Amino acid sequence: MKPKTVITAILLIFVAISLAYLIVGEYGKSNQVPNTTEHNKSSRDLSESSSNKATSQLNHKVIAYYFHGRARCPSCLKIESYTKEAVNKNFENELKDGRLEWKAINIEEAENKHFVKGYQLYTKSVVIADILDGKQTRWKNLEQVWELLHDKETFLNYIHGEISAYLGEG
Repeated sequence: MKPKTVITAILLIFVAISLAYLIVGEYGKSNQVPNTTEHNKSSRDLSESSSNKATSQLNHKVIAYYFHGRARCPSCLKIESYTKEAVNKNFENELKDGRLEWKAINIEEAENKHFVKGYQLYTKSVVIADILDGKQTRWKNLEQVWELLHDKETFLNYIHGEISAYLGEG
Protein backbone atom coordinates (compact mmCIF):
# COMPACT_ATOMS: atom_id res chain seq x y z
CA MET A 1 0.00 0.00 0.00
CA LYS A 2 1.06 3.52 -0.67
CA PRO A 3 1.59 5.83 2.33
CA LYS A 4 -1.08 8.19 1.01
CA THR A 5 -3.67 5.39 0.97
CA VAL A 6 -2.76 4.29 4.49
CA ILE A 7 -3.00 7.84 5.85
CA THR A 8 -6.36 8.37 4.11
CA ALA A 9 -7.71 5.14 5.58
CA ILE A 10 -6.51 6.07 9.08
CA LEU A 11 -8.08 9.51 8.81
CA LEU A 12 -11.40 8.07 7.60
CA ILE A 13 -11.44 5.59 10.49
CA PHE A 14 -10.68 8.41 12.93
CA VAL A 15 -13.55 10.53 11.55
CA ALA A 16 -15.96 7.58 11.70
CA ILE A 17 -15.03 6.82 15.31
CA SER A 18 -15.33 10.50 16.25
CA LEU A 19 -18.79 10.74 14.70
CA ALA A 20 -19.92 7.56 16.43
CA TYR A 21 -18.65 8.87 19.76
CA LEU A 22 -20.47 12.18 19.23
CA ILE A 23 -23.74 10.52 18.25
CA VAL A 24 -23.66 8.03 21.13
CA GLY A 25 -22.77 10.84 23.54
CA GLU A 26 -25.65 13.04 22.42
CA TYR A 27 -28.27 10.29 22.48
CA GLY A 28 -26.96 8.81 25.71
CA LYS A 29 -27.44 11.96 27.76
CA SER A 30 -30.38 12.16 30.10
CA ASN A 31 -32.69 15.16 29.97
CA GLN A 32 -31.71 16.28 33.47
CA VAL A 33 -32.62 19.67 34.85
CA PRO A 34 -29.51 21.88 35.04
CA ASN A 35 -28.07 23.15 38.30
CA THR A 36 -29.37 26.68 38.56
CA THR A 37 -28.36 27.45 42.13
CA GLU A 38 -27.33 31.00 41.22
CA HIS A 39 -30.62 31.60 39.47
CA ASN A 40 -32.64 30.00 42.25
CA LYS A 41 -30.96 32.37 44.69
CA SER A 42 -31.81 35.37 42.50
CA SER A 43 -35.39 34.10 42.26
CA ARG A 44 -35.64 34.09 46.05
CA ASP A 45 -34.11 37.54 46.26
CA LEU A 46 -36.62 38.77 43.69
CA SER A 47 -39.49 37.21 45.63
CA GLU A 48 -38.38 38.70 48.94
CA SER A 49 -37.79 42.19 47.52
CA SER A 50 -41.07 42.33 45.61
CA SER A 51 -43.62 41.55 48.31
CA ASN A 52 -46.18 43.92 46.78
CA LYS A 53 -46.67 41.67 43.72
CA ALA A 54 -49.32 39.00 43.48
CA THR A 55 -48.23 35.65 44.91
CA SER A 56 -48.71 33.83 41.62
CA GLN A 57 -46.34 36.24 39.89
CA LEU A 58 -43.70 35.76 42.57
CA ASN A 59 -43.87 31.98 42.49
CA HIS A 60 -43.57 31.64 38.72
CA LYS A 61 -41.18 33.19 36.25
CA VAL A 62 -39.58 32.33 32.95
CA ILE A 63 -35.99 32.96 31.95
CA ALA A 64 -35.10 33.37 28.28
CA TYR A 65 -31.40 32.65 27.84
CA TYR A 66 -29.15 33.20 24.86
CA PHE A 67 -25.97 31.17 25.27
CA HIS A 68 -22.93 32.21 23.29
CA GLY A 69 -19.14 31.97 23.33
CA ARG A 70 -16.40 34.54 22.91
CA ALA A 71 -16.23 34.17 19.14
CA ARG A 72 -19.45 35.47 17.64
CA CYS A 73 -20.27 35.16 13.94
CA PRO A 74 -22.88 37.33 12.18
CA SER A 75 -25.49 34.55 12.46
CA CYS A 76 -24.93 34.22 16.21
CA LEU A 77 -25.26 37.96 16.67
CA LYS A 78 -28.45 37.92 14.60
CA ILE A 79 -29.97 35.14 16.73
CA GLU A 80 -29.27 37.15 19.86
CA SER A 81 -30.61 40.35 18.31
CA TYR A 82 -33.83 38.76 17.02
CA THR A 83 -34.45 36.94 20.31
CA LYS A 84 -33.90 40.10 22.33
CA GLU A 85 -36.21 42.01 19.97
CA ALA A 86 -38.94 39.37 20.32
CA VAL A 87 -38.64 39.47 24.12
CA ASN A 88 -38.64 43.27 24.39
CA LYS A 89 -41.35 43.80 21.77
CA ASN A 90 -43.84 41.23 23.07
CA PHE A 91 -43.20 40.99 26.81
CA GLU A 92 -42.64 44.51 28.09
CA ASN A 93 -44.97 44.09 31.07
CA GLU A 94 -43.63 40.65 31.98
CA LEU A 95 -40.06 41.98 31.94
CA LYS A 96 -41.03 44.92 34.15
CA ASP A 97 -42.86 42.86 36.76
CA GLY A 98 -40.26 40.08 36.85
CA ARG A 99 -42.32 37.26 35.36
CA LEU A 100 -39.79 37.11 32.52
CA GLU A 101 -36.05 37.62 32.49
CA TRP A 102 -33.75 37.97 29.48
CA LYS A 103 -30.15 36.83 29.90
CA ALA A 104 -27.34 36.62 27.36
CA ILE A 105 -24.65 34.37 28.84
CA ASN A 106 -21.13 33.61 27.67
CA ILE A 107 -20.73 29.89 28.35
CA GLU A 108 -16.96 30.10 28.01
CA GLU A 109 -16.70 32.00 31.30
CA ALA A 110 -15.85 29.67 34.18
CA GLU A 111 -18.92 30.50 36.27
CA ASN A 112 -21.23 29.63 33.34
CA LYS A 113 -19.75 26.28 32.24
CA HIS A 114 -22.42 24.32 34.18
CA PHE A 115 -25.01 25.47 31.62
CA VAL A 116 -23.30 23.45 28.85
CA LYS A 117 -23.89 20.13 30.59
CA GLY A 118 -27.17 21.11 32.25
CA TYR A 119 -28.83 22.26 29.05
CA GLN A 120 -26.90 19.86 26.78
CA LEU A 121 -25.57 22.77 24.71
CA TYR A 122 -23.50 22.00 21.63
CA THR A 123 -23.78 25.35 19.85
CA LYS A 124 -25.07 28.86 20.43
CA SER A 125 -28.59 28.40 21.75
CA VAL A 126 -31.78 30.02 22.97
CA VAL A 127 -33.20 28.20 26.01
CA ILE A 128 -36.44 28.91 27.87
CA ALA A 129 -36.51 27.85 31.54
CA ASP A 130 -39.56 27.66 33.80
CA ILE A 131 -38.92 28.62 37.44
CA LEU A 132 -41.57 27.78 40.03
CA ASP A 133 -41.08 28.58 43.71
CA GLY A 134 -37.39 29.25 43.05
CA LYS A 135 -36.78 25.88 41.38
CA GLN A 136 -36.45 25.12 37.71
CA THR A 137 -39.21 22.72 36.69
CA ARG A 138 -38.68 22.42 32.94
CA TRP A 139 -36.70 23.89 30.07
CA LYS A 140 -36.56 23.82 26.30
CA ASN A 141 -33.77 24.46 23.83
CA LEU A 142 -35.32 26.40 20.93
CA GLU A 143 -33.32 24.62 18.26
CA GLN A 144 -35.37 26.00 15.36
CA VAL A 145 -33.68 29.40 15.73
CA TRP A 146 -30.97 28.24 13.33
CA GLU A 147 -33.52 27.12 10.72
CA LEU A 148 -35.59 30.31 11.01
CA LEU A 149 -32.65 32.72 11.03
CA HIS A 150 -33.31 33.90 7.48
CA ASP A 151 -37.01 34.62 8.07
CA LYS A 152 -37.13 37.31 10.74
CA GLU A 153 -40.92 37.44 11.15
CA THR A 154 -41.23 33.67 11.56
CA PHE A 155 -38.27 33.73 13.97
CA LEU A 156 -39.91 36.45 16.10
CA ASN A 157 -43.22 34.56 16.11
CA TYR A 158 -41.45 31.33 17.13
CA ILE A 159 -39.77 33.00 20.11
CA HIS A 160 -43.03 34.75 21.07
CA GLY A 161 -45.03 31.52 20.94
CA GLU A 162 -42.54 29.49 22.98
CA ILE A 163 -42.19 32.11 25.71
CA SER A 164 -45.96 32.65 25.81
CA ALA A 165 -46.49 28.93 26.32
CA TYR A 166 -44.09 28.94 29.26
CA LEU A 167 -45.71 32.02 30.75
CA GLY A 168 -49.09 30.29 30.48
CA GLU A 169 -50.40 32.66 27.84
CA GLY A 170 -50.12 30.40 24.85
